Amino acid sequence: MLFRETIRKAAEAEGKWTRDFGGHWQYGHVRIRIEPLLRGAGIQLVPIEEKFFPAEYFPGVAQGLMSALASGVVARYEVTDVLARITNGSYHEVDSCVHAFAQATEEAVTKALLAAEPCLLEAVVSVKVTVPEEFMGAVIGEINKLEGRIESMEHGGAKKQEMTVLALAPERTMTGFEGTLAKLTQGRAEFSTSPGGYQELRESIARLLRYCRGCERKVLPLSEDPICPDCDQILGPDDDYDTA
Repeated sequence: MLFRETIRKAAEAEGKWTRDFGGHWQYGHVRIRIEPLLRGAGIQLVPIEEKFFPAEYFPGVAQGLMSALASGVVARYEVTDVLARITNGSYHEVDSCVHAFAQATEEAVTKALLAAEPCLLEAVVSVKVTVPEEFMGAVIGEINKLEGRIESMEHGGAKKQEMTVLALAPERTMTGFEGTLAKLTQGRAEFSTSPGGYQELRESIARLLRYCRGCERKVLPLSEDPICPDCDQILGPDDDYDTA
């Protein structure tokens, strides 16, 4: 996945589900705290204590949590690197059910996400280029143009007077890099990439993100083209997201 979402700070919120279905009430009540984790940590749920409600409703909590995190509050991308813990809750001996707790948890998590300074993440790739020294300046310049970050430069390679450059660059900028590299180095560069995790997306780029309501594709246009590349629907102003 090219984009994901995460949070910058901790937040806590409450969700309550009370519904009448044909004369039968459903009740679930959860208070949840979410906290940011280190990049790449994924999603963690602190073990729930039975002092809040019986263990039979725990599957509903897990279901509601994963449902809320599957589609974030910034641009509907999957949320990651979040720790969640239940801090309170209540139940009804007759009316509570797994579904009610799933709905209550989803509501609580969504509210907490909105309060936790949500932001977008983008995939990055680890780039390794081995090239004759004479082309180093051109290669580094191109990596910088692609918003890459040089991690290391060192002598070494199969031949003398070669250097190896290691860098991290956004996956979205890497299209066509191999062809450009061949032109810059007269075909004398060795090039490889591997997944490099995720990093926070610059706000100036995040503001370009749009969402197609027609086919539910998340679109990051590199031009002014208002057409969704998947379903050819015209993207209007209602498809923009405010990332401030």
